[in-house]
Amino acid sequence: MNKIHFLRSFTPAREAYRCRWFGGERAGYLFVTPAILFLTVVLIFPLAYAAYLAFHEVLPQFGIKFVGLDNFRRALSDTHFWGSLRTTVIFTVVSVTLHMVLGFLLALMLSQRLKGSVFFRLLLLLPWMVSQVVAGVTWRWILNAQYGVANAVLTRIGILHKDMPWLADVHLAFLSIVVAYAWQCFPFVMIMLYAGLQTIPKEQYEAAQIDGASAIQALRFVTIPNLQYVILVTSLMDFIWAFRAFDLIKVLTDGGPLRSTELLSILVYRTSFEYYQFGYASAIAMVMLLVVLAFSLVYTKLMIPREG
Repeated sequence: MNKIHFLRSFTPAREAYRCRWFGGERAGYLFVTPAILFLTVVLIFPLAYAAYLAFHEVLPQFGIKFVGLDNFRRALSDTHFWGSLRTTVIFTVVSVTLHMVLGFLLALMLSQRLKGSVFFRLLLLLPWMVSQVVAGVTWRWILNAQYGVANAVLTRIGILHKDMPWLADVHLAFLSIVVAYAWQCFPFVMIMLYAGLQTIPKEQYEAAQIDGASAIQALRFVTIPNLQYVILVTSLMDFIWAFRAFDLIKVLTDGGPLRSTELLSILVYRTSFEYYQFGYASAIAMVMLLVVLAFSLVYTKLMIPREG
């Protein structure tokens, strides 16, 4: 009886403590705990382990030796690293510019609510629905030098007079991955800007029309200012994705020919799984992370207008 009385007196106290801990504003922690654990396992732990490996050398039979900053010094003195970095920056800038221009023009076209715009909206979203591996394989067939559709169509309409080695020429290969990646990813920019256009009050366009503003002036002083934050977020996300692009380029060119399309992500893959230099590959990955973080901070600071 004494034991039962003790348990009965203990249970309300325990329940009161539990309610006091998870009650009020703290109740939210109970619901986000699974997500925090998932992010810790999937994101934080791999990132922390990669940072740990960046300061170590993985020896045969998976022994680990601390080397300090040697992997970073090696990266900064490696011509392949600088070549891949230059290729990645050019690829990223050109791709993001194409995405923003093409996506903005298509978003403006779809916002006019023309006949059949719903069908074209779904049609233009199809490339974004296809995985990058499937897109890479498809574009390899399209750009094949001997029996590809690109050479056949361009030759028939008179643009080309002979078949072009799209994936075997240094300059054409880079152009090919830019076009293929632009085809794959412009729908994201288009749908983001299209959603932003729907939030602009029509009264602003009516006021601009009453003031005698032309279409270009309405675009400059009404549309673009209202889309400023949408453009900021969209271009920043597109930059991050383009800077770490891997799947499509890996399948399409595998970094060739002559490393002309070897992005930093391809270099990290090769260094890790072909040369088994996991510490050095982790150091390159950390440099990529630092570049993305630095660009994100500077870009956000420059794009957000100062108040006052």
